[in-house]
Amino acid sequence: MGEDVAGVSQNDITKLGPTRLLIVKTAFGLGGIERSLIEFLRHLDYSRYDVDLLLLYGPFDLIPELPEQVHLLNVGEYGIRLRLSPLYVFYYILSVLLKSLRIKGGYQRYRRQKMDVYYRSIYRYFCKDKAYDVAIAYQQGFACEYVARFAKAKRKIMMYHHGSVEDVDYLTPWFKEADVLLTVSKDVAEKLKVAFPFAQYHVEVIPNLLDAYFIKKQADEYAPELKQGVLTLCTCGRISPEKGFDLAIGAARILKEQGLAFHWYFVGDGYDKVYVESIRQRISQDGLDVCITITGFLTNPYPYLKNCDIVVIPSRFEANPMIIQEAKILAKPIVATKTTGALDALIDGETGILCEIAEESMVEGIIHLYRNPNHMDEISANLASLNMSLLREEFYRKWDKVLNS
Repeated sequence: MGEDVAGVSQNDITKLGPTRLLIVKTAFGLGGIERSLIEFLRHLDYSRYDVDLLLLYGPFDLIPELPEQVHLLNVGEYGIRLRLSPLYVFYYILSVLLKSLRIKGGYQRYRRQKMDVYYRSIYRYFCKDKAYDVAIAYQQGFACEYVARFAKAKRKIMMYHHGSVEDVDYLTPWFKEADVLLTVSKDVAEKLKVAFPFAQYHVEVIPNLLDAYFIKKQADEYAPELKQGVLTLCTCGRISPEKGFDLAIGAARILKEQGLAFHWYFVGDGYDKVYVESIRQRISQDGLDVCITITGFLTNPYPYLKNCDIVVIPSRFEANPMIIQEAKILAKPIVATKTTGALDALIDGETGILCEIAEESMVEGIIHLYRNPNHMDEISANLASLNMSLLREEFYRKWDKVLNS
């Protein structure tokens, strides 16, 4: 493999003791990918693995949930100082200026120079004298660039969690440095093989996994104040276009027009505050303030999932959605759009209701369950009978194979 840092020979790394892992992640906020990483780390055998977790930038909401055996390399305040350094600020101003002038080539050049200053400084500060058996970029994007260019490791694993394949030109040079391209669903794996044909024989699939005992325990931690005497719906996740909260608002408007007594809880928030504000404004404009509550980010959203009547997943894209697994663990009736992840995770009519990615179809699924409580009970019973322990065993068998092959 190529090495972007001069004077480093990856062949000189000698394994002593446990397998040394470097996991690189960008933000560590309240999201599904972050939850999947927490679960992966929570049950890892630390007699066999020594783990460093490098977080390139914030937010850092879930750090308190990390197992104590994980060595945290948190950029934190050092990253803030880096972004205030003269060279970084110089490249930042140039990139913004050229972008405003619509000089695309110049903007991209200086944006890259800016990030190069950031990554090189992080490497020198945190990882210059460290070598690993395996380096994992736990999310597509900047983490892949860092692992490809700077991680000193015998093997490199790049992970892709998104339901659609994007940023192919940017990711191509970094994926070429990967020994394994890992994703969470078979459908996404096939898309990756088409988009990155050079990696088609190195693509592996390991679905996300959650700790059923932990989620059930968390679900009993507090009792949310849900509106009584109405159908309660819950949609949990990051408020962003791909998650379909705008479709949920449209569905809520139709339900209100049909006279259904309901209350819909949007459990989450978003990092794009302009988009989140547009969602809030649309709720008000459609006269749905009395029907929809946005809770904001919650460290523990599970009591809302447990105590609502129906979990609704209105996403446009999902590879292996954690929210479906969480709802299944809590045996909640699910109405989900037909994304890749939902089609893999649910059997229509048996473990959930699958609908088209459209407001009207979502409404049909919700109304069907509302009018057929026996069907809701059947779905809950089917979900309660699932054996999650077998999934866990298979999950760690696959990870052991990827990490040690």
